[in-house]
Amino acid sequence: MEIIGIFASLNSISLTIMKYHTVIAIILTLVLATGCRDKNIGRNLCKAEAYLPNNIDSAAYFVNKTNYRTMNDAEKALYHLLRAEINHLGGKRVNDNASIVDAYAYYQDESEDGSSADRQTLRHFAKSCYLLAIHYSQQDSTKRSEDLLRKSIAVSRGCNDWHTFYCANNVLSQRMVWSNPKEAVSIAKDAMIGYDKVKDSEANHIAILQNLAYCLSCDGKVEEALVEYNKALALAADHNDAQLMHSALLSMSYLYKSKGDHRLGLDYAKRAFSCGLKRYSEESLLGLADYFFQCDSLAQASKVLKVCVETKNITVRSKAYTLLAKVCMKQHEYDKANKYYDYSMAYAQKAYLKGMAEKNAYYKANIEHEKEEREIAMKAFKNKMIFYGIITILVISLLFSIKYYMMRKETMRLKHLQEIAEKDKEIAVKEDEIEHKSDMIKTQQAVITRQTHDRANIQKHIADAKSGLISNLLSQDNTDDAESRFWGRRDKIICTDNDWANIEHLLDDTDNGYMRALRTSYPNFSEDDYRLCMLIRLNLTNDEIGRFFDIQKPAVQKRKLKLKKDGFGVTDKNVYIEQILTEFTPTEETDK
Repeated sequence: MEIIGIFASLNSISLTIMKYHTVIAIILTLVLATGCRDKNIGRNLCKAEAYLPNNIDSAAYFVNKTNYRTMNDAEKALYHLLRAEINHLGGKRVNDNASIVDAYAYYQDESEDGSSADRQTLRHFAKSCYLLAIHYSQQDSTKRSEDLLRKSIAVSRGCNDWHTFYCANNVLSQRMVWSNPKEAVSIAKDAMIGYDKVKDSEANHIAILQNLAYCLSCDGKVEEALVEYNKALALAADHNDAQLMHSALLSMSYLYKSKGDHRLGLDYAKRAFSCGLKRYSEESLLGLADYFFQCDSLAQASKVLKVCVETKNITVRSKAYTLLAKVCMKQHEYDKANKYYDYSMAYAQKAYLKGMAEKNAYYKANIEHEKEEREIAMKAFKNKMIFYGIITILVISLLFSIKYYMMRKETMRLKHLQEIAEKDKEIAVKEDEIEHKSDMIKTQQAVITRQTHDRANIQKHIADAKSGLISNLLSQDNTDDAESRFWGRRDKIICTDNDWANIEHLLDDTDNGYMRALRTSYPNFSEDDYRLCMLIRLNLTNDEIGRFFDIQKPAVQKRKLKLKKDGFGVTDKNVYIEQILTEFTPTEETDK
């Protein structure tokens, strides 16, 4: 019975939902559209996207202002995409606090049909391919990185996203320069073509020129490479960017060295050194010192190396001490050389241990990340299974409810038909009863008609008796004021016993022996009680009755009430003594 009650409840709930499903859908849509989401999320993300790539801090500010928990799928994908781009431009790992994989998966699904996807979605998809390629490159997954870069180039060309186009071409040319220099040159030239369409950052322009020059030098086209390096150097000088000037000058010095022109190579190296050592990276300084060493400019090499050994990078320190030891060997300072070699070995060991620790930490972090992703995937799978289970239970419950509803409906239909048959039978019986009662009503109507006729005759006789009574009373008093004495309001009507007997005889004659029957039925009445009944039977008013007994109207009412209760034994307030006397009918036995 409890199970039946539960399914009955489910049935009522499902019927209610089916009945009001439109209203419920509208309410849920309004709630989700207005009350459950932060309306500033989309605005903040759009502002962050507008600030990139030139203003990273402002873009990060607006991205951090958004509430991730209240985002929809599109906003979450854009959030991860922007955070990954901010990480990349800021020199961090692309996937720090961002899931570029999720963003890529979302935009890939949205862009499967290129004809229906809008331009903005395709731009985001191209950028997600580019950033995911950078992420895989940081994980040493070269093949996947190259495939994603090519996909990014194809999609960005289709949607005219030239910034992503030249960035992806530039990175891909760097990946291809050692394996296929000719293709790397072609890709680098495509990057230059893409930049010429937007020209959004001179720093990127210089980087593209240097990369193109490097690809040309690797392909053996030294003169063309020098032309591109000179363009990059001129742009860096115009913007007074010492770092880019140093990079271009150092690259040109290596290029002249490879041609065998050591004089020009050394000259460019000195120009690179004169830009200001503190502004350069440790690797660039180390390369510059090595170049000075190979050109036998030992004093310049020692000066650069003394800056390198002051850095916090133990790898650079180890290499710098090794190079210092070589410089000392050339200068025949063997004690210093041995000391520097010892320093180099110590820092090399520290660098090795630190590298192993970083490697272990990196792989541990990757393992933890993969573990978290598996847990999230398992949780999502469990939630999906729970959802499908709930849907299955609801569907089964709905089918059972529909079956139960159909069975109940059929039962109700049969019951209704049975009730209709029983009602038809009852109607037939009641029609017979009505017909019988109609005959009885007709008979009663005939009796009532006859009684009404008899009552009318009785009333006529009572009126005649009343008139005769008044006439007799007037005939007994021959004084001049007899009539006025009789009709005056306060005068008493004086009746002798003989008068009362005449009135009773007159009433018996006109009313079928009424008083005779009353005396027979109620022998315990006093004479005043009989006389009161006679006056009431004659339809006299309380004032007129009071004149016969020389009492006021309230006293007459009290007498009537007393006679009704004590004489006739009636206590119902809704029944009056006039009604009792009217309904009293003499029988044949009382008449006799």
